Amino acid sequence: ESFDLPAWGRWSPATSHVMAEAMRRANYDRARYLGDPAFVQVPPALVTPEYGRQLAMTINLRKATRSEDLSSDIPLSHEGQDTTHLSVIDGKGMAVANTFTLERLWGSRIVVKNMGFLLNNNMFGFNLFPGRTDTQGTIGTAPNTIAPGKRPMSSMAPAIVTENGQVKLVTGSPGSQGIPHTLLAIIVNVFDFRLPIREAVEAPRLSQQWFPDQITFEAPERYPDLVKALQALGHTVV
Repeated sequence: ESFDLPAWGRWSPATSHVMAEAMRRANYDRARYLGDPAFVQVPPALVTPEYGRQLAMTINLRKATRSEDLSSDIPLSHEGQDTTHLSVIDGKGMAVANTFTLERLWGSRIVVKNMGFLLNNNMFGFNLFPGRTDTQGTIGTAPNTIAPGKRPMSSMAPAIVTENGQVKLVTGSPGSQGIPHTLLAIIVNVFDFRLPIREAVEAPRLSQQWFPDQITFEAPERYPDLVKALQALGHTVV
């Protein structure tokens, strides 16, 4: 009611923008306040026209609100749900690169008795459909098809780079099939371009996995000329 939607048109960017912003705010309040009324006190003001007008005044017609900016009173967890890597080196130069994963949905959901850790379900690492390789990324080639006693292939690539017996870099990454590409980027950043470690790790990554036939690139908005040049060479960049 606070916006003249008919004047903008049903499928105008402005109409979709304010609808999305209204949804964003309603769901923020949903997280803050809503639950079984027998257990929680739901503020009655949520359904008043005045409260709706107050929310409408917070909508910027020229820019989307960041959802994180609405959540000042709700602590956001930043714990990842992905493959995890840790790199360790001690004062004597002994180094460990450790990448580990449960694969999907808590792995196999089986905890090792008296040990306290879950077993993974890395059967997904096999080529699941023998003979079926398609342009969407399904791989069905023979070397990694399922067989009794056979171990599935993994993309995990924990790495220790040494020179004359001395550790120069300990690295690794999550990212499924893109893990080796991330390592390539970090190693190139450190040894070819001499970037400090934090810069080398946080720099945008790109990945080309054969199929789908495309480059995935993390920061196209920061390097528009690079994206255009790659596209001119015949690459699809997403």
